[in-house]
Amino acid sequence: MLEIMESPEKYRSLITATDLISTRVRIKESDLLIRAERECSGPARAALARYRKDIEDYIVSHPGFEESMLPVAASNGAPPIITAMTGAALLCGVGPMAAVAGALAYFVGRELNSIAAEVIIENGGDIYLESRRERIIAVYSGKDAGPTGRIGIKIKPGEMPIGVASSSGRLGRSLSWGISDVSVVLASDP
Repeated sequence: MLEIMESPEKYRSLITATDLISTRVRIKESDLLIRAERECSGPARAALARYRKDIEDYIVSHPGFEESMLPVAASNGAPPIITAMTGAALLCGVGPMAAVAGALAYFVGRELNSIAAEVIIENGGDIYLESRRERIIAVYSGKDAGPTGRIGIKIKPGEMPIGVASSSGRLGRSLSWGISDVSVVLASDP
């Protein structure tokens, strides 16, 4: 049975880390929960707006990019975020928009690292993580998930920065052809 999560508050309420300052930045469909060692909502909002504009402009000038369920090549001179999205999509055999949440978290996170060494960004189940200390990422697979609802992934400082992507055939609003409670992928080059 599909469990639609109307808002990310459901799984975000399970976050227990208290050593970082938390802020939320929203622009259109993007909803970033940012935890950093300092308040950075202004720079985060500016970066998110800039990267979203790159994506939106590319979609307008490249019909079919947004709807494609298969990898597509980036055009010459494409913005770096588009090149990253198309590269990730090619590796996985999916359309480039499958990488949009993770790409936005990654690009905003890397930019925030210039003002904060500790940055965690969650965007639609995708996470960018850079920290000097060990972190445990909880894997949420639904309220009725039983033992699978108590899985955590321990990430050591030497393994960061890292991207953590999750997808579910039962949870959320994203298009999914899967049937798993949740699938998780970690990547050193998100």
